[in-house]
Amino acid sequence: MTAAAAIEHLDAGPDSTMDAPNVLELGHPLPNATPGGTCNNGQPDTLAHSIQISCNTSMANWAIEMGGEALAEQAHAFGFSRTADERDPLEVPLEAVPSLAPVEDDRNILGRAGIGQSNVEATPLQMAMVAAGVANSGEVMHPYLVDSVRDADRSVVTQTSPEVYSQAMSASTASTLTDMMVLVTGPDGSGTNGAISGMDVAGKTGTAETGGESGTHNWFIGFAPADDPQIAVAVVIEHGGGSGGELAAPIARQMMEAVVQ
Repeated sequence: MTAAAAIEHLDAGPDSTMDAPNVLELGHPLPNATPGGTCNNGQPDTLAHSIQISCNTSMANWAIEMGGEALAEQAHAFGFSRTADERDPLEVPLEAVPSLAPVEDDRNILGRAGIGQSNVEATPLQMAMVAAGVANSGEVMHPYLVDSVRDADRSVVTQTSPEVYSQAMSASTASTLTDMMVLVTGPDGSGTNGAISGMDVAGKTGTAETGGESGTHNWFIGFAPADDPQIAVAVVIEHGGGSGGELAAPIARQMMEAVVQ
């Protein structure tokens, strides 16, 4: 979402660069989880490479650069922090807990929000909607669990019709994000465990600190095939204690393989 906001609000592109120090001071030091703790040897990193390797400091700086309003607006476009008259909480038809991404004015909090920390709260459903929105040329569809209700003779009583939830971004932004997300599952990306042989897979890893001695939450979202999406997924391992690429990506890969193969 931070990358989408950078493209939509700051006219950034894959080769746009942002400061990517090994450690960013945000009240408390924000390090990088990349090998060696660096993204580009401490030099400004491109947006594409930052997504590919999951660079904390550059993405935090992108959030600070665009400001809290722009970041929250982009999150809202995907479905975060919606009010009751905007169909939040979602009903699928079960009621889903709303995801939150408030406007942040404090630089330290905003930077951490740019990597999904601080006051950001997200459900797997919401993050699957984010992945599907990128796959669907920026158009987020309203999720549902029940495709149809049938009578005893299997005749259709009711049929769910696909319904647009929001236009989260332009089709060109979604295409740019897709290309960057494909790098994530490539040989030098943070989500190689999400790769499927013989096709491009778009993905993004996430590793969320939870405070105290509890282990990290480990995330992977993605869709496949990247050039003709058939399935979008979100996987979270609560308190897994590892990384999203290590623990969540293999599960996501198996889910996607079950559909595309």
